[in-house]
Amino acid sequence: MARGSSCIIVGSGMAGLTAARFLQQRGWRVVVLDKGRKSGGRMATRCRENHCFDHGAQFFTARDPEFRQTVDIWVKNGWACPWFTDGFTDGGLIRYRGAENMSALASHMTAGLDVRQNTVVLAINIGPGGWTIVTSTGTVLEAKAVILTSPVPQALALLGGSDEWLAPELHLKLESVAYEPCVTLMITLDHPSQVAEPGYLRLDNGPIAVISDNTKKGIAKGPADLTIHSTSSFAQEHTGAPDDAVTASLLEIAGPYLGGQPISWRLHRWRYSRPCVLYPEPCFSLHNPAPIALAGDGFGGARIEGAYLSGLRAAQEMEKG
Repeated sequence: MARGSSCIIVGSGMAGLTAARFLQQRGWRVVVLDKGRKSGGRMATRCRENHCFDHGAQFFTARDPEFRQTVDIWVKNGWACPWFTDGFTDGGLIRYRGAENMSALASHMTAGLDVRQNTVVLAINIGPGGWTIVTSTGTVLEAKAVILTSPVPQALALLGGSDEWLAPELHLKLESVAYEPCVTLMITLDHPSQVAEPGYLRLDNGPIAVISDNTKKGIAKGPADLTIHSTSSFAQEHTGAPDDAVTASLLEIAGPYLGGQPISWRLHRWRYSRPCVLYPEPCFSLHNPAPIALAGDGFGGARIEGAYLSGLRAAQEMEKG
């Protein structure tokens, strides 16, 4: 599409912000809409006083050469830093984290962008001049192109009139994208935890998948702020269970790794924690009746890197229109 074209992007996670930065750098007029209080999506952090929890993605890796170049820039800018290196790949694969925290990395990416948080998109409709986006604030926006980076079921729900222009077989392919849930417990202890340096522990058996010590990670001041991610099976089994009961179960299971008594805790349920059935392409795009793309880790893979590459591909597809 021509330089100066307009694009609305729904979702200010990694895919949405990557697409927005790419298009704006090429002269597009871009607006990013997000229902949350701050950007990042599953690059999520909760902080209160000295306590801080990365309660979504704990780190990211960089396998793709293009993404590695971007990560190098983030490190040079002080937005990201190495956390630890695994011992399973040739030469070791670096796990990076947000230098301040994961959410702050996303905030840095919003610099210079028109990002509108606390904005719920109610519907996206096709019109004579392109797309019309209706929000909960009563605002109606128009754009030549749209990129949706929310989980695919949510994106399809916004496209209520898509039966008129989206072929049934394509709709079925998009509907096949599936996600796993996760329950995340954030707890503060009165003493340092038993999680060894560098503060990351992956468990191979049982209801807990990961325990991360945010104090040892370097984003909290202690004595120990832990993030506990459940397995998807635990989350599914406890979908309707009260928060207090779920918290008690996870605390009991995590007992050997705590090292201190919990003095506060908070539970968060991720309905779309990670994709388990992917769309077969890095993004979905159409140029008729008007340019539209769907992107995110449901297309690129269950990593921050996958979301980045998917958002980049979606933006490149919009350029072709």
